[in-house]
Amino acid sequence: MKIQTGPDEFRNCEDIVLSPTEPGIAYTACDPARDYKNMVMDIHHPMTHPQPGYIWRVDYIQKTATQLFTLEGDTDFHPLGLALVNPSLLMVINLRHQNPASIELFSLTEAQHIRTITHPKIYAPNSIHILKGRSAPDGTPSFFFTNDHYFLKGTKKKLENFGRLPLASVMFFDAFSHTVYPVARGFLFANGLAGDHKHVLFVAETNRMAINRYDIIVEDNIQLQFVNKVTMPMAVDNIHYDAQTGDVLVAGHPFVLDLLKFLHYNDGATIKNSKKPASQVMVWHTNTNQVEDIFVDDGTLYPTTSSAVIDHESRSLVISGLYAQGILVCDQ
Repeated sequence: MKIQTGPDEFRNCEDIVLSPTEPGIAYTACDPARDYKNMVMDIHHPMTHPQPGYIWRVDYIQKTATQLFTLEGDTDFHPLGLALVNPSLLMVINLRHQNPASIELFSLTEAQHIRTITHPKIYAPNSIHILKGRSAPDGTPSFFFTNDHYFLKGTKKKLENFGRLPLASVMFFDAFSHTVYPVARGFLFANGLAGDHKHVLFVAETNRMAINRYDIIVEDNIQLQFVNKVTMPMAVDNIHYDAQTGDVLVAGHPFVLDLLKFLHYNDGATIKNSKKPASQVMVWHTNTNQVEDIFVDDGTLYPTTSSAVIDHESRSLVISGLYAQGILVCDQ
């Protein structure tokens, strides 16, 4: 296994996706400002100079990392979840610090920003998942997304988290009508989304330490029908569906209290030198409902795992971390 590093700002990469057409290429969303501000967890340390996030193009075969996108002239770009609409179009959640959250579309072929999607019901987006076959004429896709919390900050958000109030939701954005509506409610911190883009959707539920499986019902209004769930021995973060095996890859945090202490008592001045929390990546074999570890670390090698994907062609497990430098590439 090898930690692939790059410039200093190539860190704090929350989500990662593999290119379906370029062998050995991944795209990842990295936000150095998370050292000071974690909007999902409502952590706000003083930050002297605003610092934007970036989308990186990573060649994990040739071991290079190239800074690909930010929003030019806008320091309030803080990418979180991302999804490939197709091999040339990337969709990115922008969890802005000074303005309401948005979703940005970038052209990979033209290397430029295309458009911004905003809506009052896109208020706490964490993960997005494309529903294929339902794009608008301008190419904007319809998609599912999680609002990971109902409250955005302060005492109410703390009560939602620690009082275990199931107020998070999965929403659907209809690109034809530019409408947003809920398709599943009652989650304790809804997080990552994954699936086959047509028939099945998996939803990570962080504070219940579980993955929920739904069938997608395609009618005039999209609906979800609950199938089953599996629990995990960790607070689950992002998930990825392996179309080749039907498995779900699950990245997360095995010692939640350690993570919370780390977030509250470290800031950008100390965070790089602090002992970081542990990592865990598991696989849910959906055909048998069995779960097993495929990567475990106490935080010494590669901490705070937040996303993991498998490249079967190169036999690589590619991992990103909330507070890690670079990405980790493991041989299978």
